[in-house]
Amino acid sequence: MVPARLSSPRRVLIAASAGTVFEWFDFFLYGSLAVFLAQAFFPAGNPTAALLASLATFGVGFVVRPLGAALFGHLGDRHGRHRVFFWTLALMGLATFAIGLLPGYETLGLGATFLLVLLRFLQGLAVGGEFGAASTYVAEHAPATRRGLFTAVIQGTGTVGLVLALLVVLGCRLAVGEEAFRAWGWRLPFLLSLAPLLVALYIRRRLEESPVFAAIRREGGLSRAPLREVFAVPLWRRRMLIAFLSLTIAQGVLWHAGQFYPVIFLQSTLGLDPLPATALLSVSLSLGLLLFPMAGWLADRFGRRKVILIGFALGIAILFPAYQGMARGVAPAWYERYLASELTLIGPGCAGGILGRLEGDCARLSEALLRAGLRHRLAEAEGEIRLLLRGQALPEASLAAAEEALGRLPADHPSLRGLLVAGVWLLLLMLPVALICGPAAVWMLELFPARVRYTALGLPYTIGNGWFGGLTAFATALLSAWQRDPFAGLWYALILSAFCLLMGLWLMPETKGVDAREGLPAERRDSLP
Repeated sequence: MVPARLSSPRRVLIAASAGTVFEWFDFFLYGSLAVFLAQAFFPAGNPTAALLASLATFGVGFVVRPLGAALFGHLGDRHGRHRVFFWTLALMGLATFAIGLLPGYETLGLGATFLLVLLRFLQGLAVGGEFGAASTYVAEHAPATRRGLFTAVIQGTGTVGLVLALLVVLGCRLAVGEEAFRAWGWRLPFLLSLAPLLVALYIRRRLEESPVFAAIRREGGLSRAPLREVFAVPLWRRRMLIAFLSLTIAQGVLWHAGQFYPVIFLQSTLGLDPLPATALLSVSLSLGLLLFPMAGWLADRFGRRKVILIGFALGIAILFPAYQGMARGVAPAWYERYLASELTLIGPGCAGGILGRLEGDCARLSEALLRAGLRHRLAEAEGEIRLLLRGQALPEASLAAAEEALGRLPADHPSLRGLLVAGVWLLLLMLPVALICGPAAVWMLELFPARVRYTALGLPYTIGNGWFGGLTAFATALLSAWQRDPFAGLWYALILSAFCLLMGLWLMPETKGVDAREGLPAERRDSLP
């Protein structure tokens, strides 16, 4: 029996959001468990190299998202948003469940690693089609004066999915204990995801087709080859390029720098225990969810372009202070020691290279220093390995000698005041994320007509968010390791955000008030000079 359909704009928004939340929850389970998956599916020996490999596999799901956007975008523009909406969710949920069943590296060797990458590939295909489906579907149901608000709610579902992933992981850790969770309990969140998947699929089945798409289909105005059409028409090519250069790159990197990378930074870099780290992130991100509809309302009131560009400027200004503020709040002694750690590691085999590819004692000591939050430079020299502090050699080249000179970290837990300070910085970091991501979907939707909209907006979005945004955690960790500085990786997000701000000031047109079916008229300023 087919369930009763949902058709009013508000019910459509709620039902679409519920399914999208689950899809993002599935997608971010991997990232929340990256440390445990590194232990289970990659060779042992170098924890930093294993974590980087695990984060790179996490990034696979983002790298293949443009392929999912092209595939499902074509299907969505040819056969309807509603049908594709259902199958992207099913593919994501089944791939997530299967991760919980995979044998580990000790059992299957590189075969286990390959299967994990394959499942991340399938997840990437699914989420590549999800953004275009959800945003297009909701926008084509929304009242014209509240299109920005409605799509901003969909944009906030990524944050809800991340919070739910963190909470479910924490609940499983507390339920089975830390030792059991490291051995096998990390599988539980993946296996438990099957139940909400069935509920979300039922909800999606109740959704009706978009009224805009249904009207075009009745009139015989559907595109026969949406993917070919968006590349054949110069106007659509230019607009996809503008969306990529002026928005989606920085949208992706700032979202991950503002909401996902703090998970890794607080626990792996600052050493915060999982319980306070999850509580801090969950409360801050939950409060920050209110900023997404606010940004959508502002976009409906004052225009999409202004809100997005203000978000870029704020993100550039706040990125480094926010992470430094989190460090001062959660680990003040760690941060003070970081500021004082003007160390140089010098000796044979210590010149350049990426952490994990150095060899011998230099590699082991460099990794130990970095994991302790002690920034340092590398230099090549003959003779024994030496460790210098402000140019003066320490008695021995060891982490213990560096800690003796700079001061050992206290073993006590962060204060409540310190956690509150870190929470405020996290919340402030969400403001530019919301100002950019909230209006992003509606701005891209309004660039294109409904006949090719799903395909045209999905490609620049998934390339910018996937190839640049999805690799934020990996690139940030890699840059920090390469520079031997826990904060150095933030330059990745800052430089790309500054680039998009400049491109946006030059290229980004205003789309507020355009027709939902026709999109931005050709006579508006929308072409590359």
